[in-house]
Amino acid sequence: MTPPENKNLVQENKELIQEVLKA
Repeated sequence: MTPPENKNLVQENKELIQEVLKA
């Protein structure tokens, strides 16, 4: 996995975690 893809996945994961915490 290339670093840019990894950064994007980390960003998506953070957003998903925020959604779960809000729920």
